[in-house]
Amino acid sequence: MTVSFHITEEGLDHQDAMPNVPGPESFKSELSLYRAHADEIPSKVRDLFTADRPIEYRIVENQNPFRPRPGIAKRHMWIRSVAALPDDPLVHQSMLAYTTDYGFIETALMPHGISIGNPYLNLASLDHAIWFHRPFRLDEWLLYVADSPSSSASRGFVRGQIFNQKGELVASTAQEGLLRYSR
Repeated sequence: MTVSFHITEEGLDHQDAMPNVPGPESFKSELSLYRAHADEIPSKVRDLFTADRPIEYRIVENQNPFRPRPGIAKRHMWIRSVAALPDDPLVHQSMLAYTTDYGFIETALMPHGISIGNPYLNLASLDHAIWFHRPFRLDEWLLYVADSPSSSASRGFVRGQIFNQKGELVASTAQEGLLRYSR
């Protein structure tokens, strides 16, 4: 683990622009999509995919995760906690660290049109990093933008940016994951 401790102070300020995508109200929750397609989920993981969870995800692309179409390795997800959180920034940061690992490495599958439910696929996070840039609340909608510039040797690399609804970049992520696929 690498940890950086720094007291907030004034300084230079710039960021990438937030992508222009429809707001979270335009999409169904990922959980409702999983439940609508429960018959396509392998029985051994069906209960896991369709269980209630503490974070709501609304995926902009690919409204059926079990019948993906090959495309570019870029994914947009609206995320927020389903319950109000306390005002402690450390709670929001730790919850975001947990949240950003979910569904992140799947971005590296997008060019290949491979479903996370594929029985020949073995996925695992090998590492995950997060950098916090600005204050935020996870009980308000955040846009998680992920892209995968490379996948090779059964590993996929993914990087991400998290924006609040005002368009401020609040955090960045990076991950390498195992993408072992045998036909």
